[in-house]
Amino acid sequence: GVYSDADRAAVAGVLREMRDTVLGHANATDGNGQYLYSGNKGGNQPFVQESDGTVNYHGDAGRRMVQVAQTRQMASTDSGADVFRRAAPGNLEYFAQADAANQGTATFGRVELANPSHADVAGHVAYHVSFSANPAHDPSDANSAPWLITATVQPGDTPVPGVSDSPYRPGEAINLGGVRVAFEGEPVSGDSFRIQPAATAELDVFATLSEVIQALEQPTSNDPVAAAELQNALSTASRKVSLHFDNVLTVRAATGARLNELDALDNEGVSRGMNYVQQLSSLEDLNYWEASSEMAVRTMALQAAEMAYMKTQNLGLFMRR
Repeated sequence: GVYSDADRAAVAGVLREMRDTVLGHANATDGNGQYLYSGNKGGNQPFVQESDGTVNYHGDAGRRMVQVAQTRQMASTDSGADVFRRAAPGNLEYFAQADAANQGTATFGRVELANPSHADVAGHVAYHVSFSANPAHDPSDANSAPWLITATVQPGDTPVPGVSDSPYRPGEAINLGGVRVAFEGEPVSGDSFRIQPAATAELDVFATLSEVIQALEQPTSNDPVAAAELQNALSTASRKVSLHFDNVLTVRAATGARLNELDALDNEGVSRGMNYVQQLSSLEDLNYWEASSEMAVRTMALQAAEMAYMKTQNLGLFMRR
């Protein structure tokens, strides 16, 4: 709120450089020149920035496997779709997004998960929240709400019980069943918001950064509607970036688990190799203590045989001693 239009434009420039840095990491290659995040299409550049600034993915969802043990294959990379274009698997979080055609100054707060076991949350359904004028509004009555709020479940436009056509009271949380959210500001009839689950939403880290850059570049001086649009855009982008970060941490943890398994397999291989060396040594190598003892015994036996032979070689058939 304290930043001027020029300040926000400078921040947008910094974010643009950061987005390009992330794009460079997403197009990184290994020592063989294969792209790390293109799935099974190692020769294809996974993320390509088009002339309009959008970034498209040209890889696939495959994972390159390598043989790390006799009966074990392990993924050597993760696809770009798994790293940069989704929320972490099993994520139950929701985020809100304002319709681009909104004309009022209504803004939303953080979407809270009220009931994780609710059927709507388990089914990853989205909600559509809209505002309309209250035909029964009495300006002389301070408790009379000028606006009505309606919520429906998507898809199907099924009304949410207890919310549809209810009075809009700024700052009061609306319970949509599995999630709740509060709105502030003054809406205009037809303004709407979408509350959607991260698990099924189209999340793209480059699109998210582009959206916040575009929002920061829009002037808001003396324009409350533009200020409300900026606040909603930043709130949505902040939640999306948090979801992207959680997903990257999940992928990183999975990669660390694979590295730990490789270390365990390596240690097992070293131990097995030492066992094989010991077994081979017992079959082929000479035991010097045993060999020297056996040699002494055989030498004594040979000497005894020679002495016996020398004593008997001069004996005749009719000799007596």
